[in-house]
Amino acid sequence: MMPKDGQLTTEKLHEIRKRAAKQFKLWGWSYELAAQKCATNPTYISNFVNGKFGARDIPAGTLQKLARTVNEVIEFAHRRKLRERRLAFVRTCVARRMIKGTMHGIETCDVVLMHGPTGCGKSVTLVELVTLIPAMILISLTSDQRHRTGLLRALYSAVWGHAAPARPRLSDIVERLKHSDRLLALDNADLLGGPDCYQVIMDLHDTCHVPVLLVGTHRLLQRMMFDNDPLRGQMSSRIGMRIELLSEQTSPRKSGRAAEWIRADEIRQIFESAQVKLHPAAVARLKAIANFEIGRLRRCEKVMKYAELLAPRQSGQVVITEQVLEQAIALVSGDAVAPASPSPEPLEATA
Repeated sequence: MMPKDGQLTTEKLHEIRKRAAKQFKLWGWSYELAAQKCATNPTYISNFVNGKFGARDIPAGTLQKLARTVNEVIEFAHRRKLRERRLAFVRTCVARRMIKGTMHGIETCDVVLMHGPTGCGKSVTLVELVTLIPAMILISLTSDQRHRTGLLRALYSAVWGHAAPARPRLSDIVERLKHSDRLLALDNADLLGGPDCYQVIMDLHDTCHVPVLLVGTHRLLQRMMFDNDPLRGQMSSRIGMRIELLSEQTSPRKSGRAAEWIRADEIRQIFESAQVKLHPAAVARLKAIANFEIGRLRRCEKVMKYAELLAPRQSGQVVITEQVLEQAIALVSGDAVAPASPSPEPLEATA
């Protein structure tokens, strides 16, 4: 444990130093990134991690404060990583359609458009595709990249592996991509702002002969539906396949029961873990959210975060019942007030 007051001994300083060196390496933190998180100079971080505690290496009076700050940052980051929840990748029907359509696009060197509602697993599947296709170039577009210059910067950085110049040229990107057969995938492609962006994509596809994957919501399809559109017709005519990943509104079957795109066993695979167990009734409730509510899996993830906070712990596991889940749903919907987060337990060892 870190003493709250008083001077840290030399042994304690070296203990923190060893811990910092281990965790920085494990998490892939550079000295620059660690210094940014500790609000200090990268040189001080480097000297501290390497055991250079002299006055010439770290100014007098700074060493003690720096050691405490480094320790606090590591503990906070460790707690955050322990609590961090990412959706486990499960090959749902959406994921299978995306993978199959992507492989077809690579074989035909086509432009493939995939569209579906928010929260159905599009981005998670794209990340998984990067592991299946190492040469794939994945760009998750932001509002800064909705215009030509921002898009060119993102493309340049992804293709060359370093920061783009102030005025990137399309020819530099073409030089790198030409005849490479690398798949270019653009997530959130419905953010693309206008004809200039579409012209960049058309030029890359036509000149470099690379397959292109455009992924977004149904707004993307609405913009790319007609080949005779005066603004987007040229782009629309180059799309070899439009794949609907999941209908916006799931229509009932003839039997009267609505079609489900995700099963109970898939919900368990995504949200259960060694520390979190789901009651069958809670699984059924999550399945209903994923199938028929706006937000789908993303909404389920929000609900699960609150449920883990509310659920009792039994034998070292968090057991989530339907009652706990309903309380969490009320919190996500804004119908209740979230309880205070419990104080984190002291760390026994670092992961």
